[in-house]
Amino acid sequence: MALSLMTVVFWATGIANVGFISILYLTSLVLFNIAPASDVFSLWTSPTIYLVIGAYLIADAVNRSGLGERIAYLFVLKFVNSFKSIIISTFVLQIILSLLIPHPWPRAFIVLSVMQVIIKSAEMVKKRMQQLLVFPYLQLLFQHLCCF
Repeated sequence: MALSLMTVVFWATGIANVGFISILYLTSLVLFNIAPASDVFSLWTSPTIYLVIGAYLIADAVNRSGLGERIAYLFVLKFVNSFKSIIISTFVLQIILSLLIPHPWPRAFIVLSVMQVIIKSAEMVKKRMQQLLVFPYLQLLFQHLCCF
């Protein structure tokens, strides 16, 4: 329990990089015989973690190359003409980007960054801005409830 508390405090205060603190925590669990190494590092033996890491790498590549924003802008220019159509377009944009990015969280981050650019360029009122920025996360919740 003390190691967990120490880790959370180090993360919150930003004493070191989050990755280094995480490695320190995991190795401390093994060195102090709190948990066996097979349990501590079992996550790295499952293929799911590599799927998630790959999804974040793809999302970063799509984000850095500007491909996600170009797809979004093309879609928005053709189909968005009201507040309601912006909301519907975020759902459709998530479906289109799901072909490129399999994991929903990186996809939501890309849609969120695109929505921020669209909101700034449209000079929307603050209340409408806040409503729109919640939708990518609501879509994630909806996808998880429907699919699992």
